[in-house]
Amino acid sequence: MIWSMRISFIGHASILLECEDVSILTDPWWAGPCFGAQWWIYPEPFLEPLEGRKLDYIYVSHGHNDHLHPGTLARFGRDTKILVAKDLDIGSWFRKMGYPVLELPDGEAVELASGVTATIRPTINDDSMLVVSDRKETCVNLNDALHATPIGVQQRFIAWLREQHPSIDYLFCGYGTASHFPNCYRVPGKDYSKTAAMRQHHFNAVWAHIVQELSPKFAFPFAADVLLLEHDLFWANEPVHNAERPVKLLRRDGVPNETQAYDLAPGFVIESGEIKQKILRSPLENQSLIERYKAQIEKANYYPEVPATEVAAALPLLQNNLRVCQDFLQTFPSDYKVLLRFRNSQKGIVVSKAGKKLEAQTVSTGVFDSRVYDLVFTTRLSYLKRSLDSPYGNEIMFVGSGCLFDFPDAEVVSRGIHSEVRRIVRQHNSCPPPRYGSSNAFVHSVKQQLKRALRMKEEDLYDLERWTIFSER
Repeated sequence: MIWSMRISFIGHASILLECEDVSILTDPWWAGPCFGAQWWIYPEPFLEPLEGRKLDYIYVSHGHNDHLHPGTLARFGRDTKILVAKDLDIGSWFRKMGYPVLELPDGEAVELASGVTATIRPTINDDSMLVVSDRKETCVNLNDALHATPIGVQQRFIAWLREQHPSIDYLFCGYGTASHFPNCYRVPGKDYSKTAAMRQHHFNAVWAHIVQELSPKFAFPFAADVLLLEHDLFWANEPVHNAERPVKLLRRDGVPNETQAYDLAPGFVIESGEIKQKILRSPLENQSLIERYKAQIEKANYYPEVPATEVAAALPLLQNNLRVCQDFLQTFPSDYKVLLRFRNSQKGIVVSKAGKKLEAQTVSTGVFDSRVYDLVFTTRLSYLKRSLDSPYGNEIMFVGSGCLFDFPDAEVVSRGIHSEVRRIVRQHNSCPPPRYGSSNAFVHSVKQQLKRALRMKEEDLYDLERWTIFSER
């Protein structure tokens, strides 16, 4: 029995909290990849504290595959209680899987054992944060719940945390991009490493800002490091992991006097404010990954052959999307011709717009001239089908980086066709709201420019022109 708070970093977003006679494991993921074959855990997890023991609770913050990972959860007994936010629609999934579920109301401190309370607060985008207190110490686990949210959301929850928990002992906060953007966009002249580093810097800076606002005794960046092992994206590992670490940025900008910040790695253990195992992150090297992860790289780049009949069977799903969203898609300001290209397939699908006419039809892709198309979108056919026939299926492509956007030249980027493709390939049960609200394209454009000039509009985190660095510029 542990009479003080002990925290062990297992890996990624998973920490083990032990206090009094209660154990809580958060967001376990390590048994295989997530988002299909897209994300692979790195560094390797520290599983020693979990060996041969029964856990009391598993907290799952949200439904993303690196937090709710069925393969890893299957390794725990069905008598382990699952802690989730009552307002998030994931408790029912766990009940179907046979787990007992404790759904906590928003902001309500629930006693898990004598003197030990847990509070869960949903933020936005179906995410949540966890606060655990044992009367002596407080641990705040923000995972992905704040660093990628609008500034107003950050301010609201930071204010709540400062009011309810003015003295935070341990702060775990995410800093990952958790998106295909912008690394899956291939544009002639793009500086890929600098673009990836700039994107990561933004979230590192948000992590540092949150730490500065909350002034915890200990601050830890986590829930971000993963490996991309597909050949097309393997390059991104070094600039994303190494270009700048969030702790170093915090030290540069000014660490709160009372805060100690550590760039922890799996195996880091702290108890009652004393570091028991000081395991820290070290730089990643792609060459060593090639040698160490040979089997995983082979799996990540295995694409089963796709028969033409399977592409033909997927076509009606896409055509149905075009029908459902027709009124919205017809208002796109220009025509386009886009090729949906599938891994290890001799057939693809062309989506085109000419005036108000929208079409999708299969084509041969064995040998093709990419210059014929305004954009070439590459993914696995299985990923596209999942995106079109399930509500969150698009996450495998747009969170997990299971796609590529190839542009013939930089000029096409400004037309925004890539944003339209993202809409077309995801499930829609009804037509999206009008593109320009109650106004027309011209008036809408003027309003947006005015808002930007007056700084009334938040920075668009998915503005491809803004988030791309070109080598010649």
